[in-house]
Amino acid sequence: MDMARVLALDPGASFGWACTAKEVVPDARLLEYFLQHERVNVGRRSALVGNWDLNSVNSAGERFDLVSDLVRNLSPDVVYYELTPGLRGMASVWFNGYLATVSAAAFRSKAHFVGVNVSTWKKDMIGHGRANKLEIRSRAIKDYDVPPDLSQDAIDALWVLAWGLKQPT
Repeated sequence: MDMARVLALDPGASFGWACTAKEVVPDARLLEYFLQHERVNVGRRSALVGNWDLNSVNSAGERFDLVSDLVRNLSPDVVYYELTPGLRGMASVWFNGYLATVSAAAFRSKAHFVGVNVSTWKKDMIGHGRANKLEIRSRAIKDYDVPPDLSQDAIDALWVLAWGLKQPT
């Protein structure tokens, strides 16, 4: 996994992302989605972390197309995606739509696609599967020196990335 470009995602209207990349060079149409990001070190790997604010995109179809383009733009070899069981109603519809979109984009890019249960990465990385937002943020600040105002979705994506980097290839 040392040389692979790994992308980790925490889905939602503010889509958290973290990617093992020295830089991101988006096409002009996607530039605004990559302007705000932070550089952190995850073990021996340099990573970029941020979030894609999809609130300004009106239709579901446009959101799904945009997420697909953003994933493909990063050219990942592996995509780790946070799975959140127990969602109901519209949250479930949106989540499953994003899941299908990201998996299709990963497959088109010939990337491996791995879902990780939110409780699994929390247990492995924080120490217990029910870690709350404050515990997760505090550990990210301590372990990865992230700015305190980094979005929770971006921090979650960073932890998913850290979890993915520990997995055997």
